[in-house]
Amino acid sequence: MALAVAALDDGFAWSSQATPPSAVEIDSKVVELTELAYTIPSRRLAQLLAEWAAADRVLESRLLAYAAAADQGSDGSEPAGRDWRL
Repeated sequence: MALAVAALDDGFAWSSQATPPSAVEIDSKVVELTELAYTIPSRRLAQLLAEWAAADRVLESRLLAYAAAADQGSDGSEPAGRDWRL
């Protein structure tokens, strides 16, 4: 019980009805586009994503949320600057 309370206090969420990732159906179009994205150099892919996010508020919000989640647990220092030019 103490473990469950500590996990909830730290924001860890789970469900007794969770579906393992291997059992989740993924849209074939998403799979196709993901495979295509792997062929694009990361800097170009980041630029493409940024261009779309600048025009789409929902995508921008998701991008900011993913970035914030990736930054959690860092030492609190500012991330190193990136050269965004292609």
